[in-house]
Amino acid sequence: MRADYREQPIFYRVVVCLIITTLLACSSDTTTYGPINETYSTSALELGEAVYASNCSVCHGQGGEGGIGSRLIGIGHRLSYSSHLKIVQQGRRSMPAFSRGLDSSEISAVVAYQRLAFSESKK
Repeated sequence: MRADYREQPIFYRVVVCLIITTLLACSSDTTTYGPINETYSTSALELGEAVYASNCSVCHGQGGEGGIGSRLIGIGHRLSYSSHLKIVQQGRRSMPAFSRGLDSSEISAVVAYQRLAFSESKK
């Protein structure tokens, strides 16, 4: 009976380790925390970076520093996600509405990218 008592904690540790390993392995798409504890998938951030480079950087700058367009550094702290999304979809002032040229997944991805890449904590 004493041998079973000693093996029991090891058995439970092994089971717990296997469960944790399985849960981590099931997560194929890692997430990153952005401003205001928002979470974005790696695939969305990669798509967002590509969309930003081809559609946004000309006006907002490579690093979101602004230029013709508004400065995006700290955008995640100045606007809610839904307000930010609406501006990209519908446009504002001289910024065109991107809902005409980008699909909803591209718009969501570029907003996620902007909110993480241009977080004040990264600058």
